[in-house]
Amino acid sequence: MTSKPARKNRSRTGPEIIVEASCGNVFADLGFPDADVLLAKAGLVFHITQTISARRLTQKRAAEILGIDQPGVSDLLRGRLNRFSSDRLIRFLNALGQDVDIMVTACESSRPRPGRLRVRNGNARPATSASQARPQATRVRRTPVARPGIRRSPRTPSKGRTP
Repeated sequence: MTSKPARKNRSRTGPEIIVEASCGNVFADLGFPDADVLLAKAGLVFHITQTISARRLTQKRAAEILGIDQPGVSDLLRGRLNRFSSDRLIRFLNALGQDVDIMVTACESSRPRPGRLRVRNGNARPATSASQARPQATRVRRTPVARPGIRRSPRTPSKGRTP
């Protein structure tokens, strides 16, 4: 049995990339003007998707329950939020047998600020949409995945061998 010589580690590191921590709302991080509404809608769609999955509903059956067409269910499951209002998403959850509670509370802060819009899962930690103080950026070294000009084919197990 002939052993192959050890390959030298040829990994090169590129320039440093500054990575900024999220404020907790990806839509706000990307600069959407209605970020808190989009985050709330995403939370509602998440619960709809989880319910459809837990009940093992096909898109066709889910469409019958929700009162929409199958392409609408596909859009919903793919996270296309612009087709559905928050009110309609709440009605979808109700049609799927889920209770939706809306709770209004006073701001906890002593300084006046805009209120928050949150979607919670029972006693789970809420997905907040308020703009919070951003943590400081951290520096991360980028490690290249593949070098240009080099193609690698996926390894396939040969006959008679087990991977």
